[in-house]
Amino acid sequence: MKAKRRYLSNFETRSVMLMAACAFGATGAAYAQTPDANAHRAPTQVIAQSTAPAAPAAPAAATPAPKAAMADKDIAAAFVKADKNKDGKLSREECDSLPAVAQRFEQIDADGDKSISRDEFDKAMKM
Repeated sequence: MKAKRRYLSNFETRSVMLMAACAFGATGAAYAQTPDANAHRAPTQVIAQSTAPAAPAAPAAATPAPKAAMADKDIAAAFVKADKNKDGKLSREECDSLPAVAQRFEQIDADGDKSISRDEFDKAMKM
Protein backbone atom coordinates (compact mmCIF):
# COMPACT_ATOMS: atom_id res chain seq x y z
CA MET A 1 0.00 0.00 0.00
CA LYS A 2 1.34 3.39 -0.96
CA ALA A 3 1.55 6.17 1.61
CA LYS A 4 -0.10 9.42 0.69
CA ARG A 5 2.16 12.43 0.51
CA ARG A 6 0.89 15.52 2.24
CA TYR A 7 1.61 18.81 0.50
CA LEU A 8 2.79 21.67 2.73
CA SER A 9 2.01 25.16 1.53
CA ASN A 10 4.67 27.86 1.62
CA PHE A 11 2.82 29.52 4.49
CA GLU A 12 2.92 26.36 6.62
CA THR A 13 6.59 25.74 5.84
CA ARG A 14 7.55 29.30 6.66
CA SER A 15 5.52 29.24 9.86
CA VAL A 16 7.26 26.10 11.08
CA MET A 17 10.68 27.57 10.20
CA LEU A 18 9.83 30.83 11.99
CA MET A 19 8.75 29.04 15.14
CA ALA A 20 11.89 26.88 15.09
CA ALA A 21 14.09 29.96 14.67
CA CYS A 22 12.34 31.69 17.58
CA ALA A 23 12.78 28.63 19.78
CA PHE A 24 16.48 28.32 18.94
CA GLY A 25 16.97 32.04 19.49
CA ALA A 26 15.33 31.95 22.89
CA THR A 27 17.36 28.90 23.87
CA GLY A 28 20.58 30.56 22.75
CA ALA A 29 19.72 33.71 24.69
CA ALA A 30 19.05 31.69 27.81
CA TYR A 31 22.39 29.92 27.56
CA ALA A 32 24.20 33.21 26.88
CA GLN A 33 23.18 34.63 30.26
CA THR A 34 26.00 34.85 32.75
CA PRO A 35 25.30 33.27 36.13
CA ASP A 36 24.98 35.50 39.17
CA ALA A 37 28.25 35.42 41.09
CA ASN A 38 26.39 35.64 44.43
CA ALA A 39 23.73 33.00 43.69
CA HIS A 40 25.40 30.36 45.87
CA ARG A 41 25.87 32.64 48.94
CA ALA A 42 23.52 33.29 51.79
CA PRO A 43 21.66 36.65 51.63
CA THR A 44 23.54 38.06 54.63
CA GLN A 45 26.88 37.42 52.93
CA VAL A 46 25.69 39.20 49.78
CA ILE A 47 24.57 42.29 51.78
CA ALA A 48 27.84 42.43 53.71
CA GLN A 49 29.84 42.14 50.54
CA SER A 50 27.86 44.79 48.68
CA THR A 51 28.39 47.42 51.40
CA ALA A 52 32.18 47.03 51.32
CA PRO A 53 33.95 49.82 49.42
CA ALA A 54 34.89 48.87 45.92
CA ALA A 55 38.50 48.79 44.85
CA PRO A 56 39.41 51.42 42.28
CA ALA A 57 39.11 50.08 38.78
CA ALA A 58 42.14 49.94 36.54
CA PRO A 59 41.96 52.48 33.71
CA ALA A 60 40.62 51.00 30.51
CA ALA A 61 43.01 50.71 27.63
CA ALA A 62 42.50 53.44 25.06
CA THR A 63 43.14 51.17 22.11
CA PRO A 64 40.17 50.91 19.78
CA ALA A 65 38.86 47.52 18.76
CA PRO A 66 40.29 46.40 15.41
CA LYS A 67 37.98 46.69 12.45
CA ALA A 68 37.01 43.53 10.69
CA ALA A 69 38.88 43.80 7.40
CA MET A 70 37.23 42.47 4.30
CA ALA A 71 38.89 39.53 2.63
CA ASP A 72 40.55 40.19 -0.73
CA LYS A 73 38.13 37.90 -2.53
CA ASP A 74 35.16 39.76 -1.01
CA ILE A 75 36.61 43.09 -2.11
CA ALA A 76 37.19 41.78 -5.62
CA ALA A 77 33.67 40.37 -5.82
CA ALA A 78 32.14 43.66 -4.66
CA PHE A 79 34.13 45.62 -7.26
CA VAL A 80 33.21 43.27 -10.11
CA LYS A 81 29.54 43.32 -9.11
CA ALA A 82 29.45 47.12 -8.95
CA ASP A 83 31.35 47.59 -12.23
CA LYS A 84 28.30 47.31 -14.51
CA ASN A 85 30.01 48.33 -17.77
CA LYS A 86 33.13 46.21 -17.06
CA ASP A 87 35.59 49.03 -17.80
CA GLY A 88 37.68 48.41 -14.66
CA LYS A 89 36.57 51.65 -13.00
CA LEU A 90 33.58 52.67 -10.90
CA SER A 91 31.68 55.81 -11.86
CA ARG A 92 29.52 57.70 -9.37
CA GLU A 93 26.40 56.00 -10.82
CA GLU A 94 27.93 52.54 -10.42
CA CYS A 95 28.80 53.33 -6.79
CA ASP A 96 25.11 53.84 -5.97
CA SER A 97 24.89 50.09 -5.37
CA LEU A 98 27.58 50.49 -2.66
CA PRO A 99 26.27 53.18 -0.25
CA ALA A 100 29.44 53.29 1.89
CA VAL A 101 31.55 53.93 -1.21
CA ALA A 102 29.07 56.43 -2.67
CA GLN A 103 29.14 58.53 0.51
CA ARG A 104 32.96 58.76 0.41
CA PHE A 105 33.37 58.91 -3.37
CA GLU A 106 35.54 62.06 -3.37
CA GLN A 107 37.80 60.71 -0.61
CA ILE A 108 38.29 57.36 -2.34
CA ASP A 109 38.93 58.96 -5.76
CA ALA A 110 42.52 59.94 -4.91
CA ASP A 111 43.54 61.04 -8.42
CA GLY A 112 40.35 63.10 -8.98
CA ASP A 113 39.44 61.56 -12.35
CA LYS A 114 35.75 61.17 -11.34
CA SER A 115 36.09 57.38 -11.23
CA ILE A 116 37.41 54.88 -8.72
CA SER A 117 40.07 52.49 -9.97
CA ARG A 118 40.53 48.99 -8.61
CA ASP A 119 43.61 50.10 -6.60
CA GLU A 120 41.72 53.03 -5.04
CA PHE A 121 38.84 50.72 -4.19
CA ASP A 122 41.14 48.12 -2.59
CA LYS A 123 42.88 50.76 -0.45
CA ALA A 124 39.55 52.22 0.71
CA MET A 125 38.10 48.83 1.64
CA LYS A 126 41.18 47.83 3.64
CA MET A 127 41.04 50.97 5.82
